Amino acid sequence: MSTTILIGTYFTIMLGFAATHQRHFQNFNGSSKAFHSLLGLYGIVGYIGSIALLGYYIYAETWYIPIVVFLIAMIIGGLLFGLLDNIIGFFTTSMIGLIGFPVSAYLTFSEISKLIK
Repeated sequence: MSTTILIGTYFTIMLGFAATHQRHFQNFNGSSKAFHSLLGLYGIVGYIGSIALLGYYIYAETWYIPIVVFLIAMIIGGLLFGLLDNIIGFFTTSMIGLIGFPVSAYLTFSEISKLIK
């Protein structure tokens, strides 16, 4: 599979989980302040980490390819994970994202690193 498609897929997952955490944070109805804070932290770290990986991707590749991939991933991730939130619920998606986000960030970083070697 093409490296660009893999990076785009991992960006989509990463941005989708960040959007889910942000939506869950804004619509939180639970009683745990710690979990509410964790959702907010994951949302912020998700977007900052995504932008940092975008910068790394721009460094490793021609500048316009990463921007196009990132924008497409942001749109698709937001829409798909918004639909997933409605189907299985914020809580389930957020719990999956607590593991899924760091894994997708690592996979994105490792694929981008292959472009530099």
